[in-house]
Amino acid sequence: MEESESLAMFVEELCRPVRLSFQKKAPLFGLESLRFALSTDTFDYSAPENCGFCVPLEASFYGGSQNESCLPDGLLDLSQCRSLPMVASNPHFFEAAPEVKKLFPRTVRKTRDREVITVDVEPKSGTVLRMNKRLQYNVLFQNFPDVPSFSVMRSGVYPMFWVNETYSIGDANLQTLKEDLFSPVATWKLVCYIAGVGLGGLFIVLSLLAGLCTILRSRKESRRIHITSASAPTSSRVVPSSEGASPTLRNRRH
Repeated sequence: MEESESLAMFVEELCRPVRLSFQKKAPLFGLESLRFALSTDTFDYSAPENCGFCVPLEASFYGGSQNESCLPDGLLDLSQCRSLPMVASNPHFFEAAPEVKKLFPRTVRKTRDREVITVDVEPKSGTVLRMNKRLQYNVLFQNFPDVPSFSVMRSGVYPMFWVNETYSIGDANLQTLKEDLFSPVATWKLVCYIAGVGLGGLFIVLSLLAGLCTILRSRKESRRIHITSASAPTSSRVVPSSEGASPTLRNRRH
């Protein structure tokens, strides 16, 4: 798994697939881990891939025209999927349009790590170490001026509750994963170490033997030359001298 990659998953509660992008490195359980978070454009209706999820409103909300506009960014209409006037969003309307948050000025501001869907993945094996599926469920409320109980409330989306479904790899699976990751590496390092030391020692021994053979061969050649010189046969012959002189005996080495 690389940082440049993204994860795709289908979220049943949203009735749609979503994409998660790399956020940061987040070591977990003593292992390397890459954290992927829900893409910031998931509820952005200006993105071409989200045009099919822009459900025309049956009434005027947030200044939008009836049957012509959809909910503001950050909200997902679930009425076509759940047959109820329900709307999904990130918890605390995180990354929702300003007009949505305007109804709730005291909304808690948190970080993406705690407000969106996140998945922590071990990069070598692609194993999911932990996942947090965070969603908020809201109701779409319309103001009815003629009904006293509802006349004081403004039309818009009102939160009901938010959930955080967490998955974490079990101890047994975590131990198996660590063995699969570390045992081959440790074995390979040991084999490389032994092979390196063994080959190094072998090269040293071969070098010593080659040097010793060269020295012995050199000494043997030197001794052979010396013996040959010392044992070479000689012959004598009489060389006549000039008149009146005695003949001279000369030795000649063969």
